[in-house]
Amino acid sequence: MSGGIIMIKRNAMNKNIALIIAAAVTVGQIPVSALADNYNAVAIEQNIEMYASQTEYIQEYDNYSSTSWTSLVGGGTYVKEMDNAVPDTEGKKGYLEINRTEGNNFVFLENQSPSYQNFEAEVRFQLNPSETDTATGRFGLVFRGQDANTFGFVGYNNDGKWLIESPTAWKDDINGPTIEAGQWTTMKVKVVRNHLTLTVNGEEIFSDNVSLGNFPTEAGKFGYRTWFDNKTVLVDYLNINEVIAPTEISSVEELNMSTIINVEPELPYRVNVTYPDGTTGQEIVIWDYVDPAQYAEEGTFVVEGIIKGAAESAPKAKANITVRNKVAYSTDFETAETSGDWKSLSPTVLDSVVENGVVNVLMNGKAVGADMASPDVKNFIYETDFSMSNDNGRIGLGFRIKDENNWGAICYDAGNWVWKASTNGSDDWGSFPSSFKLEAGETYRMKLEVEEGRATLSINGQTLGSVTSDKFPTTAGKIGLVGWHGSKTITLDNVSVTEITPETEADLPEVNAQTIESDVMSVKLDNTFPRVIEYNWKDDGSTLAGQNKRSNKINLNGKNYTPVVECVVEGNKATYTMSIEEIGVTLTTVMSVEDNKIRMEVTNIEETGDFLVKKVSLPNQSFATVRSDNGGAIAAVLSTGAWHQITDEISTVDALDPSEKAKTYAFVNDNDFAITMNNNVVEYSSRILLNTVNKNGYKETGIGTGAWTYREEVENGVEYYSYEDNLWAEAYITKDQNGDDIVDWQDAAIEYRNRVEAPQGGEYIKDSLSYIAFNIGYTQSPFLRTLDTVKKISNYTDGFGQMVLEKGYQAEGHDDSIPDYGGHIGIRQGGVEDFNTLIEEGAKYNARFGVHINATEYQKDAFQYPDNGSVNENSAGWNWLDQAYYVDQRADITSGELFRRLDMLKEDLPDLGWVYVDVYTGNGWNAHQLGEKINDLGYQVATEFHSPLEEHVTWTHWGADPAYPNEGGTSEILRFVRNSTKDGFLSNPLLKGNKHLLSNGWGNNHAIEGEKGMDTFYNQVLPTKYMQHFDIMKMTDDEVLFHEDLRAVREGADINYYKDGKLVATTPEST
Repeated sequence: MSGGIIMIKRNAMNKNIALIIAAAVTVGQIPVSALADNYNAVAIEQNIEMYASQTEYIQEYDNYSSTSWTSLVGGGTYVKEMDNAVPDTEGKKGYLEINRTEGNNFVFLENQSPSYQNFEAEVRFQLNPSETDTATGRFGLVFRGQDANTFGFVGYNNDGKWLIESPTAWKDDINGPTIEAGQWTTMKVKVVRNHLTLTVNGEEIFSDNVSLGNFPTEAGKFGYRTWFDNKTVLVDYLNINEVIAPTEISSVEELNMSTIINVEPELPYRVNVTYPDGTTGQEIVIWDYVDPAQYAEEGTFVVEGIIKGAAESAPKAKANITVRNKVAYSTDFETAETSGDWKSLSPTVLDSVVENGVVNVLMNGKAVGADMASPDVKNFIYETDFSMSNDNGRIGLGFRIKDENNWGAICYDAGNWVWKASTNGSDDWGSFPSSFKLEAGETYRMKLEVEEGRATLSINGQTLGSVTSDKFPTTAGKIGLVGWHGSKTITLDNVSVTEITPETEADLPEVNAQTIESDVMSVKLDNTFPRVIEYNWKDDGSTLAGQNKRSNKINLNGKNYTPVVECVVEGNKATYTMSIEEIGVTLTTVMSVEDNKIRMEVTNIEETGDFLVKKVSLPNQSFATVRSDNGGAIAAVLSTGAWHQITDEISTVDALDPSEKAKTYAFVNDNDFAITMNNNVVEYSSRILLNTVNKNGYKETGIGTGAWTYREEVENGVEYYSYEDNLWAEAYITKDQNGDDIVDWQDAAIEYRNRVEAPQGGEYIKDSLSYIAFNIGYTQSPFLRTLDTVKKISNYTDGFGQMVLEKGYQAEGHDDSIPDYGGHIGIRQGGVEDFNTLIEEGAKYNARFGVHINATEYQKDAFQYPDNGSVNENSAGWNWLDQAYYVDQRADITSGELFRRLDMLKEDLPDLGWVYVDVYTGNGWNAHQLGEKINDLGYQVATEFHSPLEEHVTWTHWGADPAYPNEGGTSEILRFVRNSTKDGFLSNPLLKGNKHLLSNGWGNNHAIEGEKGMDTFYNQVLPTKYMQHFDIMKMTDDEVLFHEDLRAVREGADINYYKDGKLVATTPEST
């Protein structure tokens, strides 16, 4: 058989379907209403469909169809030899050649292989085809592969020994055929749960349960492994069939749960089970229909469910549900009965003292304290009178506290606010959007509202902000305090906890669905609230879910309101008028569809009372939803605004825990659609929300918009950017964009890149090399000497574009008189006149110039030092020349000082090209204002690190500077989207990466010729810039495909570049 990769789907009614149907029918005699309930009946129907099909994967490595691999451990090469005949076959051509080149162990996965738990696979291979070397080598099949810590392996281990392995354990005593060098061997492997059968050349040599540490139990992909011997391996073919077999289960762990009256219980996706051999694991459950009448009043009831894929005789899952009223708890510390039980969980030597009607809690170093008498709550409002004994704080309200190693908190940190969380002792943190300052001895009324993954803090009736994090604990726990760094005493009084109950279907009006449409798709909308119910793709009739669970709440300034809604549909638009009478606010929101885009826009906010809208969000809102049982997956980027914190998350929906994740960029897909979003949310660390929930036998993830900022500050004479702008969000629905016949996150990323403009100045990146002109303490590189360097480099590079950063253009050079952005251009460097000459003359040589500024710390001797109290002169910062002190970045903006000084820069250097912001931290409102101001002046934005100011940045220092540590942008997702418009990524062998020259004073090697000059340009920068002229269309570990038929591919020890099928360049792997 020939044909490369073949996926064959076989539909066959078999005994397994009968088992599932019988189980579904006999489970508690499901009532008729259950069969009509989409939540339950559809899951059972799809379960039956899944068990009625098998998929066969046939890989023969014989054509040019896309095949790619992902290395898990070690390094090596894998090359399809498509035109070479396979020895000992009747004319078949094509095989995979594998060679280990790095490390003692080379493990990799075949990306196109299916993800199976139970399977039967056959692979034909040849070890060491050398005619002179008789040593055999070691090789075998990888299965259930997910990452370097999760895979199984079975294969040949030399001298007639065969081997089964996990990443940490092995069984190496299996006797079987001895393989000779050059001999073709056929190996069949069948795995059902933990039972493995191994057959070699028709002889079964092993069939037993495998009990190894870290032996994988979940579905995963297939690949290969070779180790120890450095021998070539040839693979003729790989065939894989899924094995559909009912799972034998001896017992299921019984659950005890509680829910609030009128709230549907959150039944788990998986339960703990015991198998007949005594081993344990987790299996998916399809629960019985739960009649709302069962949780309409206090009491208890039982829910049962079938184990998905279990044998007919398997026991059922059982959950004992207690229905209760919502919790209300309070302490005033006037009596022993009303004083709670405050304990220090860490360090345990400390304690609390109740006296004079308050509780004093001593916190020393890293400390966690909790009221052990408080109820365990998940969603709640925690209020308290709060005062602290020091100004710096480093203390906050803790929630969902289980013990000293598991908790969440919102904390004050010496003038800033942060969120913190600990999971089994592993700590995480991030910024919280507030600049409210606490003072020692002052009493504040704090209110912390926590609902699912979102925490909102208010002080003295004023909402400070909200944050969403999937790092917060997801189960109920105690209230308390969390602190660190230093000793302090926290005084609390009038503490209360009120449980939050979610909205229920019974609370909502009846839906009369409305439809709007474009030429590409029709969109079914909810008339009671701006919600997409479903998309219908006109070309093929496929459908995509919008938001499945209704939520008719709108959150204003951190509080949920239920508006009265009117909906009018006209053409391709639906206009919703949402009135909230209790605060005198009416919002007009328009949902519209154009081509494959759905847009939500708040076109008007009317305020008739004293309430002023600042923050707007839609709790639990999703534009689109993908399911685990239809190939659901996510790929997302989080940029926290901390110096090096941009992280990728790529996952199947099935592998996600129920949570709400805040992301900067997000792409979701299933087998049919790829979806992404854009909006004008300015809190860049939570632009997009991904909400994953357990359903009945599957999971689903929705993609929705984060919280908008309508107003950040009250009127004070400063004109802010994005102030009272229309709030909007768009979702882009697409299918296969790169022609690989696979729908995945890369299709959504292509759509995002096509739709969303790159940051200002990004168009210059692909045509520019870069370097730094440096002055500090004396004049190493006066402006006109820099112009001479520009001319020389232009001559060496045939006029290639240059981005030149003047680091040290002010006063006496770098880091002197930091706040003097304008009005103090260094005289010794050449002053304003020479700098403008540099800009004007340099433009003739295709050069653009930037300046290094700092908006974080200021020196007191600068002419423009702000004397308005915004600088904390007790908080020392950088001190290369004179001591600098940290500025309150929010006050620098709201006072108008930051914008005034930037205007002075524009007045001095009107034709400057770009501004580099040094040592900045943050991605929220402050960063948005700074970035927008710089762009508004006509300047491109650059910065030192790759996460701060990410919304606006096109060029970063770290990661591209040979004189600096090799830390920088590692996001593969963001690189896929912005490779052509951003120099902020670490180099890799395929895509290379921008490297700064050291030709003008920065670093230790300033020669234009040589390693840090022209060698870097021609060997590293120029190939990078060439590729930046072509958008990435598909990217794997070993190959990148660009538009216009450019291809970068790892072949042996080289990276080869092909344009229109012709080899145009070769670079060593090491470059």
